[in-house]
Amino acid sequence: MSRVILHNNNLIIFNPAYCLFRWYRVIFPNATTFKGILFTRTKKRGSIQIPSLMMGDNPPAAVPVAVKSGGNEAGREVWLNTCSGCHSRDGEGKPNVSVGMINNATVRQPDGRNLIVSVLDGLPAQNFPGGQSMQSMPGFAHALTDQQIADLVNYMRVTWGGQPANITADQVKALR
Repeated sequence: MSRVILHNNNLIIFNPAYCLFRWYRVIFPNATTFKGILFTRTKKRGSIQIPSLMMGDNPPAAVPVAVKSGGNEAGREVWLNTCSGCHSRDGEGKPNVSVGMINNATVRQPDGRNLIVSVLDGLPAQNFPGGQSMQSMPGFAHALTDQQIADLVNYMRVTWGGQPANITADQVKALR
């Protein structure tokens, strides 16, 4: 993402990263890295080579991440495949798109009927004061089985609501 500038009949490439490195090099002339990024001088006088490996020669080792699943892998799979695109993988939601599941009153209710009906029928778009809004949520009654919805609701209740995983496929079938 460079801009080309013509100045005094000389062609100059303006690249923000290049300028940052040049500025840093002027202040710290003996430095060879900037925020972990290795840079070296090339044969051309004063030019800096910025390598594609942005963490230097020794990138940090990968660290495994612990996944909070609540023991319901089937519900987690439905969440990741169906819901996480709008509500995010961690249930944080997205501003002006969808609500978060963390501290959500519907997820925390002891009776899971509202949550089941929300998944089955969807929710209309909402407009709030100050220009805030939420997009509509489609219903998944046609796309998911009773057991998949029960697994999903149980996963949501355990993971973000602190409720037991006691929703059955028969309860979902009764609310269709």
